[in-house]
Amino acid sequence: MKKLLSFAFFAFCMFFVAAVSAQEVAAPTYQKGERWWIHQFQKRLVSSSKSVLQETDWLAEFDGTDFRFYWLEANDAPGEEVTNLQRGILLQVFGRGQFLGGKHIVYPFTVGSTWSTDRYPYCIPGCKREEERGAEIKVEGIEKKRTAEEMKKPIETIADEGRNFPGTYRIFRNDYGYSKGTRWQIYYWYDPDPKGCRCNVRHIFDASSRGIEGARRELEVRRYEPAPGSVSLPEEQRVSKK
Repeated sequence: MKKLLSFAFFAFCMFFVAAVSAQEVAAPTYQKGERWWIHQFQKRLVSSSKSVLQETDWLAEFDGTDFRFYWLEANDAPGEEVTNLQRGILLQVFGRGQFLGGKHIVYPFTVGSTWSTDRYPYCIPGCKREEERGAEIKVEGIEKKRTAEEMKKPIETIADEGRNFPGTYRIFRNDYGYSKGTRWQIYYWYDPDPKGCRCNVRHIFDASSRGIEGARRELEVRRYEPAPGSVSLPEEQRVSKK
């Protein structure tokens, strides 16, 4: 009897996991006045042996038609609007824009969904050489909540960073050059509640460096403010954080 109950419980758990994984995520609807505070960490290579660390904070606001992005001053007050290049980078938080060929997130999606970009031209800032690139994207799974012991383990891969975002959809983007080029790995951890990606990370590997990490960028939504008078996402539409 115990074996039968154990099997029934196991089957129920598998069914629940499959049902959650098969849940289709629709494109979010944004309202005028919604705001997101975004923190950017970036490591830029200035030579083969030297890198520069830079951290910046931004404010994103939906004006009823489109997103607007502002620098955040020292007193947390919004400053000037960002440049077009930075805007393209920040739109990745919402899975939008044509930066790096676009198609960061394609809705609707479920765990296992895949898509790809068309070939796109890209020129590394400061370089004159342009290369043709493409990307393949896959929704790998839903991050589970880790135990205290699991949280103590060192982070060894980019994907391991997802432990800090339980309940989010982990989306992997493999971006590659068609010539010698570089290989980029980008992870998006999409959360339906703040309607954006909690974090995305880019590592650049030079083809001649045998897989040594190069530049890195992280974008993290650290605070979300719904539109005035609105409510947060209904509980049934959220991914369980348990």
